[in-house]
Amino acid sequence: MTLLRTPSNTSLCTSGGRRVRRGCSERGFTLIELLVSLVILSTGIVVVLEAFQTSLLALAESRDALISDALARERLALVDLDLLTSPGNIPRSSLGSFDGDYDEFNWSVMVSSAPFPTSGNDDDGATYIVEVTVWRDESARQRSISTAFRVGGGEGK
Repeated sequence: MTLLRTPSNTSLCTSGGRRVRRGCSERGFTLIELLVSLVILSTGIVVVLEAFQTSLLALAESRDALISDALARERLALVDLDLLTSPGNIPRSSLGSFDGDYDEFNWSVMVSSAPFPTSGNDDDGATYIVEVTVWRDESARQRSISTAFRVGGGEGK
């Protein structure tokens, strides 16, 4: 009977009970290593998705701010035009909403007489302070524009 001797630095590898070869070592990942890598990968994905969500919210806020500013300037121009054409018939405050594509935006206008001194002539005209505020239905943020507007005053004033 012959005995099989193996060197001490090698081992016999078996697969299903039979000897495969000498000197092999089983390589692979343990279940713990796989779970740790999945946790790290999942954490990275969550961080990226939260950053994406934050950027989308910031984009929506800046879009609403841009639209609100443009709508406020439009409403301010209409009030200034009304002051030029019929200064005595302007309501001191009004409230409404925009039509068309911007029907989710609302506006308010406050018109008040400015306490600027005049020279005593009736021909000096009047100065009004106009404040226009625009906001979106579901947003608590408001955009306001104020201006002083002079009506009348004769030629060259």
